[in-house]
Amino acid sequence: MPDPTPPHHVIQAIPQLEAEVSPDEFSQGSIFDFIAWGVIALVVLALIGVLWWIRRVRRTLPPPPSPLHQALDGLQQLESHLPPLRECSLQVSLIVREFLRQSVQDPALFETHEEFSRRLDSLATVPEECRNDTRRLLEKLADLKYADLRDNDPTQAREIIEQAAALLRRIHEVQLAAQHPAATTPQP
Repeated sequence: MPDPTPPHHVIQAIPQLEAEVSPDEFSQGSIFDFIAWGVIALVVLALIGVLWWIRRVRRTLPPPPSPLHQALDGLQQLESHLPPLRECSLQVSLIVREFLRQSVQDPALFETHEEFSRRLDSLATVPEECRNDTRRLLEKLADLKYADLRDNDPTQAREIIEQAAALLRRIHEVQLAAQHPAATTPQP
């Protein structure tokens, strides 16, 4: 029968538990806690600053240019370097069609001249006072796209650009008059 008394070396092999930890040690903050809270506060302040800056920048952005200003800028740039007549007519046609797309939602930009001519409701959204002038200008530009590549008539190119600018201004003015009829009619 084995000896009921445990051997002495087994008792020494059992580890000793440490004494209880005082609650006062937990209540004392370490430098790590202060650094962690400081970093959190800095991150929150940085996020608030970034959000404030984004809101401020959005408010100060100028409004996008109107379709008329975009078209007139394009025509002015075209007039400043005045390409040959064929290229000039193509560029003016694109500018006019883009203006029509933006200001009166006419799909002429996405059509060939033949498709545009065959469409029964082409230019239906253009003010009636400007419809015939717009059609004539676009037909003239379509005819000029077949001009000789070497044909460089600056007088005719400037005339086309001026005619397009005048037409676009007129369309814009008629649209404004239709939107604000009280501002354009004389008051008694």
